[in-house]
Amino acid sequence: MAPIDRTVVADAGPLIHLDELGCLDLLADFGAVVVPDAVWREVERHRPRALVLAADFLTRQAESGTGGWGDLSDGWAGGPRAPRGLCY
Repeated sequence: MAPIDRTVVADAGPLIHLDELGCLDLLADFGAVVVPDAVWREVERHRPRALVLAADFLTRQAESGTGGWGDLSDGWAGGPRAPRGLCY
């Protein structure tokens, strides 16, 4: 399957359950997988091995003064410039 040229923002549930199924590698098909800091900490607490196994294609998004979205806040938080097809 060809890589999908999209950036996705991951939540803890899918990361944890994809690891339980042994399918974290499916996320490598996306252009970038961003994990907000709060999500990273939750996965670290419940399934730390998922972060180790997926370290090559996960990007931890550090919290900032913009509610945790950092430089993604210019449209990624549901603003008028949010990409089409973004799931909330």
